[in-house]
Amino acid sequence: MPRWAKGLLVAMLCGPAGWAAGAWATQFAPRSVDERVALADAVVEVTVQAATAAWVDGRVVTFVSADVHRWFKGPGGDEVLVGVPGGVVGDLGQRVYGAPGLEVGARYVLLLGPGLGPDGARGLVMLEEGVFGAAPGGSDEPVRFDSFGERAP
Repeated sequence: MPRWAKGLLVAMLCGPAGWAAGAWATQFAPRSVDERVALADAVVEVTVQAATAAWVDGRVVTFVSADVHRWFKGPGGDEVLVGVPGGVVGDLGQRVYGAPGLEVGARYVLLLGPGLGPDGARGLVMLEEGVFGAAPGGSDEPVRFDSFGERAP
């Protein structure tokens, strides 16, 4: 068999499997706001007060503490602790694509899961898809984040 034919055979046998695995790993089904709210255990309007990163089970998690202005869904309380994957501890940082960088002093509406993390921390429903901007009086505009978790225009 000619050398080019062997290469073609290998590409035909191995290529599609590699392409399919890569495509499968990056696909997700977009959900509407109503579907995301239904998935959430809590929906709150908050102002971020502080953010501190720490190691949790071999991963960096940024714990964001926020004052609650309003509970739209879920239990009440004046404060909430949110665990966002990624962050910087010492000289080492971990970035998780899709995880938002919540800014201290900013106001958001957050879709949160149950408080099962350390100190009752809650996760965001669908990471950046569970964060909306909140202007005084409320807003239903989603906050956009780039692939690095930074707020996008």
